[in-house]
Amino acid sequence: MARDYFLRIIDQIAIMLAEIARLETSGDNSGARAEINERCRQTVGLDIGQIQQMSPEALGQLLPAAAGLRQTRAVMIAELLLKDSEMHATELGRVSLDRLHAFCLLASVVDSLDTDDQRIYRQKLEALRDDLSGFSDNSYVASKLAEFAVAKKA
Repeated sequence: MARDYFLRIIDQIAIMLAEIARLETSGDNSGARAEINERCRQTVGLDIGQIQQMSPEALGQLLPAAAGLRQTRAVMIAELLLKDSEMHATELGRVSLDRLHAFCLLASVVDSLDTDDQRIYRQKLEALRDDLSGFSDNSYVASKLAEFAVAKKA
């Protein structure tokens, strides 16, 4: 039953990302940004700009404690942040914030995902980890990097 729920959520995330990509490909960048903002608001009550202004720790605390909802919302917001970083690739500060938040969100839930999803998101975490060396002086980020390193070895 839980597996079916997560499969439906993954399908919804894929549909959401496809719609954003369709808007972007058709040249409707403002529509794509509006869609990202709306999905962020639906998921955590904040738009992408507000999320970027939060510390990764505060963003993680914003997610509900209920395991299923926490996982779903963390993955959804992480995917939206990664899409935002793609759309703003020339804005290095924004890209760094998006990737930092996405890494911390995914690192906090990856162990509770099913095996197939863990494989997918561990690959994403590994790709993101290399971009985050400049943030290792932040204790929260350092702890997430360390958790990921330990989990990777296990």
